[in-house]
Amino acid sequence: MGTEHSATTAPGPTTTGGGELRRRVGSFEHLGNLRRAKPALIFACWVWPLFAGLDVAHVWLTDADDLATLLTLRAVPMPWFLVATWRVSRRPPIGERELWILVYGAIYVLLGVVAFECLLTGGLKSYYAEATIAVLAATTVVPRPARTHAKHVILAVLVYPVTMVVGALVYPPMQGQLEDRGALYAFGAHTVMIWTTGAIVLLASHRLWMLRREIYETRSIGRYELRRRIGKGGMG
Repeated sequence: MGTEHSATTAPGPTTTGGGELRRRVGSFEHLGNLRRAKPALIFACWVWPLFAGLDVAHVWLTDADDLATLLTLRAVPMPWFLVATWRVSRRPPIGERELWILVYGAIYVLLGVVAFECLLTGGLKSYYAEATIAVLAATTVVPRPARTHAKHVILAVLVYPVTMVVGALVYPPMQGQLEDRGALYAFGAHTVMIWTTGAIVLLASHRLWMLRREIYETRSIGRYELRRRIGKGGMG
């Protein structure tokens, strides 16, 4: 059985229309996205700084002298993570537009930082490029339909290759890498893996969104919202 909505949310004595059902489902979906975004952002706040150990290892093993720059880049996304975590946790909840600005902003900031770290740690050969795959995979935490998610995924998978090509053309330490077959092979392999991951993420995100949408729709029956089972058996 279900529990009837309060007078402020119930549509009236008649059966809920299609528009009201879509509004209600959209509200359920938005609140669910806020709940999913919060732990992901908290996780990022704790885990992202730990990768500073990778920066230290790089400098130690390669005798590079750019540790301060790498650590500065590592710190760049933290203010965004902290503000985003605060905003998705507030009551009353923020709107859908702000949520997606915070979520996609976090993704683009991370990808930009990773791309610049690649410039400093070997250019086209940098092993930091693989972090882009992890960032893309994390986008499925808050799934979206393909028609709205696709443009953001396309932009995300272009961040690394565009930054690398521009860097190879204008950044002195990367001069000559576009003629280096070994560097081009590493760059091509990373780009193919990133683009493939982007396609998989897009399909997975759309499928998860469809499944959750179906669940939200089945929870709303006319003037009632399914919350929990209150009994079973002959008199249930």
